[in-house]
Amino acid sequence: MSRGPRPANPIALTREQLDRLRHIARLRKAPYDRVLRAKILVVAWEHPTWTNTAIATKVGASAWTVWKWRKRWREHPDLADAPRPGGPRFFSLSGAGPDHRAGLYAAARVR
Repeated sequence: MSRGPRPANPIALTREQLDRLRHIARLRKAPYDRVLRAKILVVAWEHPTWTNTAIATKVGASAWTVWKWRKRWREHPDLADAPRPGGPRFFSLSGAGPDHRAGLYAAARVR
């Protein structure tokens, strides 16, 4: 499709992985990041000679995002985010109960 060097991280998928990624790529009510990652991997598998830029144009992402997820898939075949640096949160942001908003508001006003 486009010129440029062949991708350094070709995608190899099993039939089960391909089916699962295609399913995720078609979902309408799913986290956008997971759907985008699945689309990147499916297009990369279907068109192994395409560059990262060509795949990025096809799925609506940046070439850097395509490069990152192709590389990450080769290292660890999972769509989950990598662990974030830093310490744990001071409080949970989900399921804190009916007084949760009041507590967040009070904590923000203490400054």
